[in-house]
Amino acid sequence: MRRANVIVWGNGSTLINSKGTYINERTSNLLSDISSENLKVFWCEGLIKDPTRVGLKNSSVPNNVQVIRKNIFSLFLGTRSHNLLFLPSKSNLIIGLFYAYILGKRCDIYLRGEIRSLGLLYRSLFKSKKLRIFLVSDLLVDNINVRAEIVKVKPLIHPIYLEETTSSRNMKNVLFVGRLESEKGIIELCKASQISDDLVSLTVVGDGPLLDGLRAEYPNVKFLGLVSDHVILNELYHKSGLVILPSYHEGFPRVLVEGALCGCCIMSTNVGGVSEVFEGEGFYHINIKDYLSINNQLYQYVMDVEKGLINRQRENVISRLFEGRKELHEIY
Repeated sequence: MRRANVIVWGNGSTLINSKGTYINERTSNLLSDISSENLKVFWCEGLIKDPTRVGLKNSSVPNNVQVIRKNIFSLFLGTRSHNLLFLPSKSNLIIGLFYAYILGKRCDIYLRGEIRSLGLLYRSLFKSKKLRIFLVSDLLVDNINVRAEIVKVKPLIHPIYLEETTSSRNMKNVLFVGRLESEKGIIELCKASQISDDLVSLTVVGDGPLLDGLRAEYPNVKFLGLVSDHVILNELYHKSGLVILPSYHEGFPRVLVEGALCGCCIMSTNVGGVSEVFEGEGFYHINIKDYLSINNQLYQYVMDVEKGLINRQRENVISRLFEGRKELHEIY
C-alpha cells in the first residue's frame, strides 16, 4: 500500500451524493492550505449520504485530497503515515494520544479556539513531547505546563477580507453573522435591538431553527438568511460599522476577525480567545445572556461614533493573528 504523507482526521461528517463529496468551508480551506503537488493528503472522517444529518456542507473536498472512512483501516493506515493531523474532538484526541503515548508516533493537533470542556483530556495534550500543537489562540495554553511543541499558525481566512479597501460605511449599521440558534445569543441581540431601534439598524446573516420565529417577532431587524458568497459578505462588512457576536461559547470567532479586517468595530462576549485579540478603541465587551448589556454597549458605541471614534481592531488582528505566524503549507 502506498504510504500516506498526511492523514487529516476530521471531527464531523462528510456528505457524499451524486454530485460530489462535500465538507464545510473552513475544513476545505484547511485541506487546500496543506495540499501540494508533492504531498499526498488523506481526509479521514465519517461518511454519510443523508444531507438532513449534517450542518452546512457547501464546499467540495479539494481534488488532490483522497477521502477515506474513519474505521479500522484508517487506524492502520495512520501507523504507516508520515504525518497525522487531528482536528479537535474527544474521539480524535484519544486516537492522537494513543498514537503518541502507546505507539510513540509524532502527531499534530490543530486547535482553533476554546476546547476546555474536554477537561483532563485537553490538558494532557500539552504534556507529551510526541505532540505538536498548532495554535491560533495563545490563550489555550494559559496556566498549563507545556511539554509539547507549540506552533503558532495563522487563522484560515478568505483572502478577500485581507484586502484593504475604502468604502462609505454607515457606522450605525450593526451586523450579525452566524447560525440562528439560542447559543449564539441571537435572541438577546434581537431584544436589545428592539430597545435600541432608534440608535442602530441591525442586519442578521445566517440560517437556523430560529429564523422564521425571529423574523416574525422582530420586524425591525433585517434578516438576509444564509449568505455563502464571500463577495456579498465582504460588501456587507464594509457597509457596517459594527460586527456583534453575543455567543455563549465559541471555537474561534472567525466572523469577528473578518469584520475587523474589513474595518468594523467589534462587540462580543469573552469567548474563543476574544480578549487576546480585541481591545482598546473600537472594541466593546458584553455579558453572556444579557440583552441589557448589549443595549448599554450599543448606546455607548453610538456615543463614541458621534465623538469621532477611532477604530483600532484591524491593526490588532493583523499584529496578533498574522504577523510572525506560519501557514500550514509552510509546515508540511
